[in-house]
Amino acid sequence: VKQKYILAIDTSGGSCSACVFDCEENLSLADEYQEVEYNQGQLIIPMIDRVIKSSGIEKRNIDAIGVCNGPGFFTGIRIGLSTAKALSFGMSVPLYAVDSLSAIAFELNQSQLSVLQETKRNDIYVAHFNNTKMLGNIELQQVQDIVIPPHNIITGSACTRFMELVNKDYSFLDKKYPTSKAIVGLINYNLQNGISCDNVNPLYLRSADVSLPNKK
Repeated sequence: VKQKYILAIDTSGGSCSACVFDCEENLSLADEYQEVEYNQGQLIIPMIDRVIKSSGIEKRNIDAIGVCNGPGFFTGIRIGLSTAKALSFGMSVPLYAVDSLSAIAFELNQSQLSVLQETKRNDIYVAHFNNTKMLGNIELQQVQDIVIPPHNIITGSACTRFMELVNKDYSFLDKKYPTSKAIVGLINYNLQNGISCDNVNPLYLRSADVSLPNKK
């Protein structure tokens, strides 16, 4: 599939970002990234408007929408996907998605990398990569069960907590969340190489927290 311009967004973790990307030149025309725990729903639309304006591309010339479908935080994933689906539908263009851990690995481009993402619970999202290719699947693991392969560098929003709990230092790259620039770069790479990124279902790996009311 040949796409010229893709607009990508991400609100899946503790950040909000948007990017207009030129697939033929393989570069970002305009992008914004902000670390923010809440209110992504209020921030993302003005951010989209700003990057489209800064890119110099007319909105009608955008060929596709890209988004990160998780894993991450439940509300953030929902905001990102619903915004991306609305844009895709309203502009009559395809929608593509990639996962957050792969986008981080793609951006850092290390030969041996483990990405550890925060769940805000006891467990951690974990995936291991070799030259940006995921080995196996993303797993939800308790801290004591996580095994980092020898020589792997670790990165992600859960690294500090992980190293404190296991009381061990690893080679570490400080990268908490993916940028939309990395998300769209990975989508472009996948499209060029015949790798599917059509699965736009949310990647939760678990159900949302639902608290039942206490019985009187």
